[in-house]
Amino acid sequence: MKRWMQKRMAPRLGFILGVSGLLACGPVQHNKEQTSSPLVTDVAHTIAKRQSIGNCWLYAASTWLESMALRHQNETLDVSESYWTWWHFYNQLVAPSTIEEIATGGSWGLARSIILKHGIVSEGDFLPIETAAEMSQRQKLAVDSINEQLTTGALKDPKARTPAKVREVLDDAFGSDMAAAQRLAIPATEKIIRVLPSGQLVSLRDLLDSRSAQAWVEVPFPRIFGEKAVPSASTQNARRQLWTRVFRALNDEQPVVIRLMIDFNALDAKDGTFKGQRLHESGAGSQGGHLTVLEDYTVTDVPGVGAIGRGEVSEELQELALSGILDKLVAKNSWGVNRPDRGIKDGISLFDRSYLEDQFAWKEDDEDPESPVHWYTTLGGFVLPPGY
Repeated sequence: MKRWMQKRMAPRLGFILGVSGLLACGPVQHNKEQTSSPLVTDVAHTIAKRQSIGNCWLYAASTWLESMALRHQNETLDVSESYWTWWHFYNQLVAPSTIEEIATGGSWGLARSIILKHGIVSEGDFLPIETAAEMSQRQKLAVDSINEQLTTGALKDPKARTPAKVREVLDDAFGSDMAAAQRLAIPATEKIIRVLPSGQLVSLRDLLDSRSAQAWVEVPFPRIFGEKAVPSASTQNARRQLWTRVFRALNDEQPVVIRLMIDFNALDAKDGTFKGQRLHESGAGSQGGHLTVLEDYTVTDVPGVGAIGRGEVSEELQELALSGILDKLVAKNSWGVNRPDRGIKDGISLFDRSYLEDQFAWKEDDEDPESPVHWYTTLGGFVLPPGY
């Protein structure tokens, strides 16, 4: 049975917002019968959320953490992304900051550093009003409020951006009480995620600190650049090896994080799949970087079998799937649970092989016909568990 856990009951509105090169990215119980055809694997996930600003990287971190806790501790967490977002803004604002507008974009590395320093807080302990909300309206309101303070308000003068003043402005913008939340925060060193067969306790710090043997590692995808560029034999082999590592991690129900570019001209909203062919035909559209977390994959050309698609399969077929060719990656996204406009059903987005591996155009300015065009591989890389 699919292990999606219902943890939000009230619907929220939201939208996609590109900020600083990253995308900004509902609730229904995930139902196995609603999926379309035969999952190679079954990664445990909580219900999908819906971001309102460009902090998909923090939603990916919470999705990953909640999945790890669900899989290893049978614990359903509801981590506050707004708590981490508050700290992301604080670090930008406190003197000697001279910024004129708050940035919402980030990376897996930045998420790691925030979590290691400030720990985790449940949604209800940071913003009780959003405990049952699918999307944080407060985050969007906070961005607007802070930018106003930077333009005409208390933070206009960089010299006024003392820690005390920044905390005051942020608590007012979020409607939060950070001092109270900090007293409830669980440090990364104290949050136990799993227990190894040896009896060793593995904390959240162990999973995130690069010095730890248990740390998850960022692995880049072998990309090529240029309109007429083609992957060499060595690049193709490196890609194949990385796909096998990703497949193995997913077979073992590990929540692999994926980093890629999103171009909505590639989206087929009928089946929720980003397709390379559509993007080749339409050309570049609205684009931005994105982090999200994988749930499953499908493969073709499996020797003696053919295709293995969505649906739980035997361990024998899982092993055979490792020798197949990627067809699609299946991700639990941060764009809500049911979004017909985004092809989202049960929080799921799909990316076909062509979309992930081919070369596509990217314009520095979508609205300027003379803007320089660059060519890139959409897929950027993964965050994998140790040993994969």
